[in-house]
Amino acid sequence: MNILQEVVVGEKFYFSGKPCKKGHDGKRYISENRCVECRLIQDKSRKHYRHAARDANRRAEKLGLTGRITREDILQMLDLCNNQCYYCEDHVDQDFFEIDHAIPMIRGGRNDLTNVVIACRSCNERKRHKTAEEFMIWLSFEPARELAVAEGRNKFTGVTCSVCGGDTRYVKGWQCVKCAAAAWIQWNEYKKAS
Repeated sequence: MNILQEVVVGEKFYFSGKPCKKGHDGKRYISENRCVECRLIQDKSRKHYRHAARDANRRAEKLGLTGRITREDILQMLDLCNNQCYYCEDHVDQDFFEIDHAIPMIRGGRNDLTNVVIACRSCNERKRHKTAEEFMIWLSFEPARELAVAEGRNKFTGVTCSVCGGDTRYVKGWQCVKCAAAAWIQWNEYKKAS
């Protein structure tokens, strides 16, 4: 099969029949016309921490925040946390970790070592714009929510609301049932008044 036939079939690779300049077999990516083994070698040599500091500093600069993180700071943090995620304590590889701001920069957090932790991609994506404290609380009642979903319920209990003291939350949106009812009443009153 030639490269055109493999593109039509939807393959990711093709075999050129000739080794690359470094002598690897002829398996190449269709999208890049690049040797598969050469790309793997290059990806492994590219250290993630070099780019993590730069990316965090760029985001802080866009938001007008002060403070900078260096590559050395990140390496020091990885050593201090023993390559573990701050939130779930899973092992994080030096090539697959994320820099997380305990208080998100979008919510006024600083871009310096006092506000930065190492997190796995899963925790960092789930945390989004929550503070570290909010996220730890969220993690503590996630099992109760998953059980409610498995049982087909739309509410679960076990976490006290800091606003009204209620302990029942909706599965979708995590909102407290009492607070949601109060918001709904306020919304109806607003609509009647206008």
